[in-house]
Amino acid sequence: MVRIPNELRKAVVFLGEELADDNGQSAIDPRATGFFVAWQTDSGRPVEGMTPECSGIYLVTARHVAVPLGTNFAIRFNKKGGGSGIELVEKAKWTFHPDETVDLAVLHCGYPDWADCVPVPGNMLSSPARYDNELISGATGEDPIMSLGSLGAGDITYVVGLFHLLHGRETNLPVIHTGHIALLPEDEKIPVANRITGQPQQVEGYLVEAHGLEGLSGAPVFARTSSPVTATYSHNGPPLAGGFRPAHPVLGRLHGHIVLLGLWQGSWDGEPAPALEQNQKLSRRVPVGMGVVVPASKVAETLNQPELVVARQEEYRRRDGG
Repeated sequence: MVRIPNELRKAVVFLGEELADDNGQSAIDPRATGFFVAWQTDSGRPVEGMTPECSGIYLVTARHVAVPLGTNFAIRFNKKGGGSGIELVEKAKWTFHPDETVDLAVLHCGYPDWADCVPVPGNMLSSPARYDNELISGATGEDPIMSLGSLGAGDITYVVGLFHLLHGRETNLPVIHTGHIALLPEDEKIPVANRITGQPQQVEGYLVEAHGLEGLSGAPVFARTSSPVTATYSHNGPPLAGGFRPAHPVLGRLHGHIVLLGLWQGSWDGEPAPALEQNQKLSRRVPVGMGVVVPASKVAETLNQPELVVARQEEYRRRDGG
């Protein structure tokens, strides 16, 4: 239950600047990660079975990635038959979340027919996390609450994106960083520095324990939901470790389906240790093994802004010949 489908890696692309390789062929200087989402106008959580033909296709990345990329940049896609190709984007019109503390940008942007690209369907976007109101049978006299799965601290996460030390010479190599949810958005806002202005700000997001390096910004973060399970022990049966005999069922959790948790905003940095700073001559901050994740609900809010809804409706009419 730990491995994720390979199709989820196919939503990921590398963003950067076009350059020529040693043979004079078009290549890319990868700067960050992006991913594609298929989204419908009429629902924040589109129905299953949707296809790109009945929805808008959007490139999603971090705001602090989109701003320096500007209106002209390169995307490297993997090809269906192997290898990769460069698509140049010109006159890009990015749309940002209305709240400037939300590090998120989307671009109405399709992908070429030759690209081995599978957009994340909109129905995979998770709703805001909340803890289950779980009850232990016997302790309260009520049955346990069983659900289809929810998100909470400790659930498994997967950050899929650019690893700049090994991004792939011939093809994109999205690397999967596994971790877990450390804090939920409702626990407390997270103090970070704005990656564009450098000013301190408080952001609403998940804190995920996972190591990430430069280039992972804008990557999709997936998570496995989990559901409560119970196991009843008899007082007359063998004791558990340490001689413990529980009076009530022991509550555990079973991992379930995969959802899009959100977007990797960036690693949560700390000050380098004095010895490290002196020996390595480091003046920059270093990751502490935690990352800030913009909730998927913020992606939905961005995609449902009125101007994008109108643009999708016009696109549907054009497809229908209206």
